[in-house]
Order: sequence, then structure tokens, then C-alpha cells
Amino acid sequence: YNDFGHYTEQFGASMAVSELLCQSAGDVIRVFAAWPAQEDAAFRDLRAQGGFLVSAEQKGGQVTRLEVTSTAGGTLRLASPWKTIAVRRATGDAPVALEPDGRGVVAMETQPGERLSFSPR
Repeated sequence: YNDFGHYTEQFGASMAVSELLCQSAGDVIRVFAAWPAQEDAAFRDLRAQGGFLVSAEQKGGQVTRLEVTSTAGGTLRLASPWKTIAVRRATGDAPVALEPDGRGVVAMETQPGERLSFSPR
């Protein structure tokens, strides 16, 4: 116990769960990289490197929803959870196909406040 009312172990537990759901080491965002495929899960607005808020859902071992909000603009690097991937930049816009590099990572420039919705192509 400490002087400001909570146990320091609480920080460690939430960080571990967050890292199971969303990782952003080396400026590449990965969703459900360490989460068991057989376990359904969802999260909203987990903060990632580069000023990005990430929301995603996994059902039946497949990512069914993936959204990223850019808070500061800049380059988004995302490990694609699918073999093919497309992005929709704004409501009503048609999805645009993205080409992953040899590691399965897509990169794109973003604007501050921009919300991106990803899906399999």
C-alpha cells in the first residue's frame, strides 16, 4: 500500500492485458498479436505509439473490426491481420486497397483527427 490510495501492482496487470490486445513496439501497431485466437475479445481506444487510438474486435479467431484514430497525424504503420487489407478514410468513401510489405505491414500518412476503418480486401 502507498500514500496515494492504490497498489502499484494494479498498473502492471492493466499493462499486461493491454499488451496482449494491442502492441506498438518499433512504431508498428499489431492487434491481438499475443491474444489466444480461440478467445473472443474487443477493445476500444487503446493508445499506441505515434499518437494513435486503436479499437478492434476478434471473433472466432478472426479480426472482425479494426479502427484507428490519428490524434497527431503522421505515418501509421499497421501489421495487417488479414492477407489482403483495405482502408476507408471517411464515412461514405470507397475502401482503398493497401499493399503490405514483406513483413505484412502497411504504411500510410494520416491527418490529425482522422478516423480510419480497416477491413479485408
